Amino acid sequence: MSQLLPDKLKELWQSVEDRRLTFDEFEARKQQWMDEYKAVWRETILFGGLRDLKLSLVSELARFFNCNDPAEIERRCQSGAAAVKADWEVKCQREDSRSVERFYDESRAYIYDLMWWHTLAGDDSPLAYVVALRLAQQHACRRPLDFGAGVGAGSIPFTRHGFDSALADISSTLLDFSQPRV
Repeated sequence: MSQLLPDKLKELWQSVEDRRLTFDEFEARKQQWMDEYKAVWRETILFGGLRDLKLSLVSELARFFNCNDPAEIERRCQSGAAAVKADWEVKCQREDSRSVERFYDESRAYIYDLMWWHTLAGDDSPLAYVVALRLAQQHACRRPLDFGAGVGAGSIPFTRHGFDSALADISSTLLDFSQPRV
């Protein structure tokens, strides 16, 4: 069974601490392994024959929202986190669980925010889905549940690799968006 990326990185870092490897050597190997995971992510997330992750995700949003202005979609994505925060502050009363449920069920800004996160433009944390895919493959899992599925991006690598993935989310808006993606 091959090691998952976090375990490989942990061992590799131990080599730095033991002075068997320089920091630059660590970074070079880390980047190589991260690039392999990024390639898996890109290949499974890309839509409609596109080769650019950001363009692919913006195109999906444009189609879903019936908006023919990619620059506007990208602007909404880049301001998505701020829009979600502003909506939260206006629409949610923390002591009222129904208002929290309504917020998640109705938020469209959250779609933009999550899709932008999946472009890897801000950080590499969506690659955890590739780690989960590798773990499921190693343990012969076949039917994963993506609980809190959001825009469904976590399920896409699984379905593209032959898994029967199920999605669950409190938000019907997010499920409406994510179901056709997987």
